[in-house]
Amino acid sequence: MVEADFDLLRQWLAAPHVARWWGEVESEIAQIREHLSPRSTVQPFIVELDGTSFAYIQSYDMDREADHPYAPQPPRTFGIDQSIGIETMLGKGHGPAMMKAFCLRLFSAGARRIITDPETTNDFAIRAYEKAGFAKDRIITSAYGTVWLMTLNGMESQ
Repeated sequence: MVEADFDLLRQWLAAPHVARWWGEVESEIAQIREHLSPRSTVQPFIVELDGTSFAYIQSYDMDREADHPYAPQPPRTFGIDQSIGIETMLGKGHGPAMMKAFCLRLFSAGARRIITDPETTNDFAIRAYEKAGFAKDRIITSAYGTVWLMTLNGMESQ
């Protein structure tokens, strides 16, 4: 993710299929802009398929977020959030494929567990995460809403 990606991200965050799960556009943009700082615990990415940007994904290092509502977690746990920005790309398997590839990258870099937190009413996202290998752990209510904490463990943690 680079500064030049924010206009595209702004469009995606305003799209109804994304907006219902994310916050107010400019607030989200401001937070994601902060993630470009080397001090940030969050790493943001724009995802491309065949040269076309179509999704946003981010990871965050739970080892560096002791006050996170989902803490404590085992060492080397990372969280992910993602959205497909182009509505016509939904329902074609791109979400699970993108998540599998991204999680493989995190595991290759030393992650032992990956968590995510779709809202309990977001059946579409829950199914996509399950297709990517995530399992429902427990329901949590926090500042992020009422969510399913879902987990994916790396080979060495199983």
